[in-house]
Amino acid sequence: MAEAQLLYKTDQFNVITGLGAYSVDNNFFGFQQPSTTSTQQIAYSYANIKIPNNFIWTVGLSYESDDSETAELNELNPKLGVQWAINDRVSLRAAAFKKVKRAFAVDQTIEPTQVAGFNQLIDDREMTVSKNYGAGLDIRFNDQLFGGLEALKRDAQIPFGTLDVPEFYVIENSQEYFYRAYLYWLPSPRWSVTASWLYQTFENDCTLCQLFNSIPAQLNTLSLPVNVQYFTPSGFFAGLGIVYVNQDIQSLDPASSTVLPTQNEDFTLVNAGLGYRFPKRWGIIALQANNLFDRKFHFQDYSFQNGDGTVNPLYFPERTIISRLVLNF
Repeated sequence: MAEAQLLYKTDQFNVITGLGAYSVDNNFFGFQQPSTTSTQQIAYSYANIKIPNNFIWTVGLSYESDDSETAELNELNPKLGVQWAINDRVSLRAAAFKKVKRAFAVDQTIEPTQVAGFNQLIDDREMTVSKNYGAGLDIRFNDQLFGGLEALKRDAQIPFGTLDVPEFYVIENSQEYFYRAYLYWLPSPRWSVTASWLYQTFENDCTLCQLFNSIPAQLNTLSLPVNVQYFTPSGFFAGLGIVYVNQDIQSLDPASSTVLPTQNEDFTLVNAGLGYRFPKRWGIIALQANNLFDRKFHFQDYSFQNGDGTVNPLYFPERTIISRLVLNF
């Protein structure tokens, strides 16, 4: 894998231009027979332009040529974004862009990861081609209170199977919608309160994907997290969080290929943590307890989207203790 990038900056605009390429031997560790190779060539250029001074326009274009057992793609990916600072307290932003998901082994990149504040790097299945449209409003009510709204739509074409077995190769068309509202409050230098509302929907019309890849036909998830944190001048900090989750799942019965009744699950979890920040920003040591009261529930995570078989749900139906140590040199 190799990447190179050129940066150019003036008072009114900056340009980011880059090239990249990778080659992955999928049988390097002997897990797959016969051996296959995935290759990709990438070129991109982004310009951020201040015209007039309270606007930032992002205009970009990337080209990706992919050759793998999953897909053969030659995609032009336009990028367009705008950020409008209406005044010192209110700003609007919007974006429309297209993106191809790279292979997991070479997912790290120096290419810009966001357009007008909207993330380009989504944990999709390899070679997924997605079109993204988003809009957001950010407000600074005063020096202690911040809030905002955000909406994002994603239309994705997701490959399943391999090209050398065409009878089992399909392209899934899925649609996703994200709606988010957030509020950040700093009542004092030692306290912080955050609250948000997130509603996410997923729909796909691929029957084979639902039957053989355990992908739901429709998935709607509502979450309402609230967190309170306390910080001391000596470096100690502690936090308490509560999150309410409500989820509707609609899927197919593998035996009869009929639509099953919609499943609904709702639950409330309590999380707590504490930690210490080392002097001179040397690092952090922290201990976090999620699902403190060991609540049992059924939650459909979104790991089916990445296609690599890993499961990393946001919420576990059992008490989980996590320790973290970060050292800065």
